[in-house]
Amino acid sequence: MLATAIVLFSGAATAEIHRPLVWQARVAQDLPMNFTKIKQAFWTQSVSLWAVVERDKTDWLAATQIICSSFIASGKPPEAFIVVTFLDQHALPKRSQITTVYYKSGLTQPQ
Repeated sequence: MLATAIVLFSGAATAEIHRPLVWQARVAQDLPMNFTKIKQAFWTQSVSLWAVVERDKTDWLAATQIICSSFIASGKPPEAFIVVTFLDQHALPKRSQITTVYYKSGLTQPQ
């Protein structure tokens, strides 16, 4: 799992900046407004959403179902596949990974 996160992050650092689609920009904008523990959200690739969060005792794996359900209200198409990575806000710029969750059509599958 850590290797996957490193590959995703490394690829984003060297690749051209991803320009989010309208619904993706809305998801990134809405997340911090709807979930106060999410401080920032941004896309690094068309399937890769990064959420900067407070490091506390929050079970982000359990919270993911509710968070991902909110994507639909932001306009996420049913067929869109999203990899969500939660980052500790205090670990930036190291961007240490808390957990990665794979989401598609309302289902989460921890890796």
